[in-house]
Amino acid sequence: MKQLLRSINGIQVLGVACAIIALALVLWHPNDTHISSALVPPQNEMDEWMSPTSTEATQYDLATSTKALIKQFRESIQPYLSKRDALVPMSVYEKDYATYGPDIMIDALNRDRFCHAQAHNLGRVIYAHVGNLADSLAICESKCTDGCIHGVLMGMFHAPISADDPTVQEITPALSAQIADTCTNPDIIQYTGIGNCYHAIGHVLASLVDEEVPQALSLCKSIFGAKYGEGAVYYCATGVYMQQSIASSEDTLASSTRQLAQCTSNLYPAACYRYNLHTAFNLPSEYQKATAFCLSLAGSQQQGCFHGLGFGAYKMVYQNPASLNVLCGTGTDIDKQMCIEGALGLISTSDKGFANSACELYTEGDRTMCMKAATIQNFGMNRDFDLYMQ
Repeated sequence: MKQLLRSINGIQVLGVACAIIALALVLWHPNDTHISSALVPPQNEMDEWMSPTSTEATQYDLATSTKALIKQFRESIQPYLSKRDALVPMSVYEKDYATYGPDIMIDALNRDRFCHAQAHNLGRVIYAHVGNLADSLAICESKCTDGCIHGVLMGMFHAPISADDPTVQEITPALSAQIADTCTNPDIIQYTGIGNCYHAIGHVLASLVDEEVPQALSLCKSIFGAKYGEGAVYYCATGVYMQQSIASSEDTLASSTRQLAQCTSNLYPAACYRYNLHTAFNLPSEYQKATAFCLSLAGSQQQGCFHGLGFGAYKMVYQNPASLNVLCGTGTDIDKQMCIEGALGLISTSDKGFANSACELYTEGDRTMCMKAATIQNFGMNRDFDLYMQ
């Protein structure tokens, strides 16, 4: 879109508006919202709208050219996209940067609603080329559910680290202070919000210490704990575990079992199960097996596991709101609450009314508790973090 606007010079305002609308309708891809296909004009109406004799025709050609470039770049990276959990290397984005530019590449990724992990490497490359945080974030916007932004922050904070294998000791007090105050930067939180910003920093810290989970979690606590509290630490931990899960995503199912084992040996099990339970169980289809596993645990491990169950199987509730009863109707009252907060967090971020309707059908626990849980968005700062820090 930005490339289209930069290419237009001296064309009437009405024409610009028409081209923008046309391109947005052609390239838009659903992420967290929905749009009716009736809003997209049939091809014959598009032909009439963009008459070859009008000034809008030039802009339509540009829109068509942009669409073709997006398709061309996406086809070039298809060997990675067609393999489960195979990430496009930074070297590919570097090689194609001059040919396609960052706008084309991020739009190509964003056609897949599950492009979050893929966008990390692109965000790092964008920051390396642009060298400016605000401009890099403006390119990424919130595409790929903020995955590109996470990559930009990884690139920005890798820059001060000169060693090839950074450790906790190499993260200086000055750098720690800079990281700690990142989520007060309006250039960032206008796209991410505060909680998701802390989550993004978790990705950064895990990346800085080569996905060594204990070290990264220690950094979350030392950097954020005293100044910004439990919520910042917890969401930072979710970023650590998600980054670790991405880094090991090409491992076998056996290694997924080892990933579950790390939830019992490291801090913040709720954050760990949130991103690792679904790799050991094919959620939501194997939710009964996952439920049995959670019930085999005890205390904070059990309640953290139920949070991961709800989070990993949220699509089950989105497809059938009454299924919240079977998904989150087992265990203690706290287990049920943790499960519901996991299941409804993503849903309520984009569809608060749907989350409420699921609670209206909830009969296996406290409906009032469910309604309260429905107000907590995915990275909302209004949850009871005491339950998540155990």
